[in-house]
Amino acid sequence: MKKLQVILLLVAAVLMSSCMTTRTYSKGYKETVGQEYKLDNAKQCYLFWGLLPIGKAKVQVPENQPYQVRTSMRFIDGLVTAITGGLFDMQTVTVFGKSSAAPTSDSGK
Repeated sequence: MKKLQVILLLVAAVLMSSCMTTRTYSKGYKETVGQEYKLDNAKQCYLFWGLLPIGKAKVQVPENQPYQVRTSMRFIDGLVTAITGGLFDMQTVTVFGKSSAAPTSDSGK
């Protein structure tokens, strides 16, 4: 009976978690035309269902160009949260930039 309760608790934790994504844009990012590329990423960890942050994710952001910060819970982050019952929580913080160079065409080759 205890084994069934543990399994049900883990299944409920997995089903109740979400693959959320939050996007924060710097000024001019949406208006900038160009190919999006990844600049940096890091993990942000929390205790007690996200109530107590452990440290602060250190990501490099460009000083002279627009960028986007995307915070998401990937599958492995959700799996760790489910296994620990939410006592330990992780999120992935990724910084994206846009290249201002026009895309090149290889049709002449």
